[in-house]
Amino acid sequence: MFVFVLEKYSESIAAYFYEEEVNKMRKSCKKLLGILLAVVMAVTMIPLQGAAAEQQGAEAGSVVQTDMAAAQEQVGNVFGVTQDNGRKAPSYDINMPVIESFDFAENGQSLTVDDTLHFTMSAYDADSEIRSIYVEVVCENNGHGGIVWLEKNGEGNLYTGEYSCSKLEGNRFYISNIYVKDMFGNYNTWDTWDSETEQYRYTFTLDYTINIDNNVTVSNFRMQTNPSNEDGKLRPGDTVTYTADVRCEDEKILSCNADVYAYYGHSLRSEWMDVYYDNVAQTLTGTFRVTDKTYPTEWYLGYLSVRTESGKSYSFHSSSIEPEADLRFEVVQEDFDTEPPVIESITVDKNRQFVKAGDVVTLTVKVKEEHPREYASAQFSHQVTNVSAFCHVDLTFNADTSTYVGTISITEDMYPCEWALTDLWITDENENDVSLYEFQQDYQSMLPWYFKVKSGNTYREDVKTVTFDFYGYARHEAFCQVLF
Repeated sequence: MFVFVLEKYSESIAAYFYEEEVNKMRKSCKKLLGILLAVVMAVTMIPLQGAAAEQQGAEAGSVVQTDMAAAQEQVGNVFGVTQDNGRKAPSYDINMPVIESFDFAENGQSLTVDDTLHFTMSAYDADSEIRSIYVEVVCENNGHGGIVWLEKNGEGNLYTGEYSCSKLEGNRFYISNIYVKDMFGNYNTWDTWDSETEQYRYTFTLDYTINIDNNVTVSNFRMQTNPSNEDGKLRPGDTVTYTADVRCEDEKILSCNADVYAYYGHSLRSEWMDVYYDNVAQTLTGTFRVTDKTYPTEWYLGYLSVRTESGKSYSFHSSSIEPEADLRFEVVQEDFDTEPPVIESITVDKNRQFVKAGDVVTLTVKVKEEHPREYASAQFSHQVTNVSAFCHVDLTFNADTSTYVGTISITEDMYPCEWALTDLWITDENENDVSLYEFQQDYQSMLPWYFKVKSGNTYREDVKTVTFDFYGYARHEAFCQVLF
C-alpha cells in the first residue's frame, strides 16, 4: 500500500492534471486511471507509515485521512513556495498567530453590576505583529453582552482587558469567541466549547434586574383597504389604511413610523407608510399608497416605531402583539415584470491563473433582462482557513453587450491564495433577483471561477483530502494523497 504525495514546485504537473485532462476524466474512468498513473510516475512514492491498521477497511479508490506530518517533511512546506535551491524565499505572512494561554479571572463566579471582568492572554505572531485581540461575551437569555478588546501589557507576549459588568444586561453569560488576528489577516481562536461536557468553558452569572419599560403600549390594530376594483385587490393608486391605539403613560410621543413588507425573490422587502399620530386620541394612523413600482404579491403590516419627548425609542411588530389579526392585503399588476434576470455566462479573464500585484482581473457576467439595473456586485472569497479577508467587486451594466463588468486590481496587500467567486448579486429594476445557485447548482463544491494570487514567491494552499468516485472528478492542485 502506498500514498502518493504531489506538490506544486512548478505549475506544470498540476496544470496538466487539471486544466488539460479534467474534461476527459469525466467521460471515462479508464482515462482517469491512466492520467493518475501518469502523474504518479512523475513524483516520489512514499510508503504509508503507521496507517495500515486504520485503512484495512477502506474501499479501493477512495482517499483516507492520514497523519500528514511525515509526508509534509519529505516534500516541503505546502503553505509556501520554495526557491530552486530549496531555501524558503522571502514571503508574505501566511501563518496564524499563536495563543499560548488564556485566563478569565471571574470564570464560574456570581457577580454584581459593580464588578469588573478581567481577561489575560499570552500570544505572539512569529512573522509580523498582532493587530487585534477580542473576547465576545454573550447573554444566554434576553439581554446584551459585549466585546472586550485586549491590549498589549508591557514587554513580552502579555495582553490584558477589562470590562465593567455595568455595561451588561441579563443574568447568565458565557464567552462565545476568543479571537486573535495578525497584521496580514491570519487569525486564530481559543476553544470556548467543551465537547465532552457539551458546555461553554467560561461562564458567569450577574445579579442584574431586568426592568421592563411599559411606558409605551400598542394595541387594537385595524385595517381598511380602498380598492378601485370589486375583487378587493389593490392596484396602482389604491390605498390601505392602518390604525392602532398607541398610549404613552408619562410623556408625549414626538413621532411614529410604520412599514409594510412582502417576501419575493430571495429577500424580505419593505416600504414606509405615511404616518400620523394624534396625541389627544392616542391613535396612530398610517396610509400606504400602491404605485406602479409596488411588487404584485401579498403585503403585511410590519414594524411600528415610536419616539418620545425624552428621546427614548420603542419598536413593536404587529404579529407579536396581535398574531391572530389579519393585516395583509394583495397587490395585482397585470403588466408587471416578475421574471428575474437570467445569467447566460460568467467569465473571469484570468480564470485559474496566477496573478501578482499590478495585475487586473476582469469579471464579466452576461445576462438576459428587459429591465436591468445599472449596477450589480460580486464577491470572491479566499479558499484557505483562518484568514480574515474579502474581495468585493462592483459591476456596471453595459447595454451594448448585455453584460455586467467589474475589475479587481491586485495589490501587495491581497492575501496570496486562491480566490473563488462565491456570491453574485444581480437585481433588476423591479427587485427581481438571481443567484449563482440558479446558474450553476454545484458551484459551491466545484468553484469553477477563481484566480490565484502570488506575493513574491509565496502562495498558500491548504492541505486537502479528495475522494475520487465513478461519477465525478476532484480538482486538487497543491497536495493530494491517492490510496491504491
